[in-house]
Order: sequence, then C-alpha cells, then structure tokens
Amino acid sequence: MSLRLRLLLVIGVSLTVLRVAVRAGCSWMHVSLRNALDNRLAASAWMVAGLMAQFPEPQDIAANGNRPLDVVARD
Repeated sequence: MSLRLRLLLVIGVSLTVLRVAVRAGCSWMHVSLRNALDNRLAASAWMVAGLMAQFPEPQDIAANGNRPLDVVARD
C-alpha cells in the first residue's frame, strides 16, 4: 500500500468517525433543547393562565358599570 493511499484512507476514516460523533452529539443536543423549550413553553402557559385567572370575567365588568381602563396612548 502506498503512502498516498494510506494517507487518504486514514483521512477518510477519521472524517467519517468525526462526522458520526458530531451527528450523535447534535441529535442528543437537539433532544435536550427540545425538552428544555417544551418545559419553558409549558411554564409560560401556566403563568399566562394564572394571570388571566386574576382578571374578572367580561360580564362582571359590564354588570358593575365599570369600564375597562383604556391604555392606548393617544397624542
């Protein structure tokens, strides 16, 4: 086997092993990132649901005769 052929074979095998390792690491990171984002989305949904539960229902506002606060800025 010539030196050139051995060099190409070693480089090819090294790149293949490196590619497989990187792909395995990226798939693990992808799963980890997806779980983290899913957990954050669920926590945000619970937070918004808790905030929305603090507001009175629209019928209660109309029954009391109080108008909702208009927070739109006007020049």
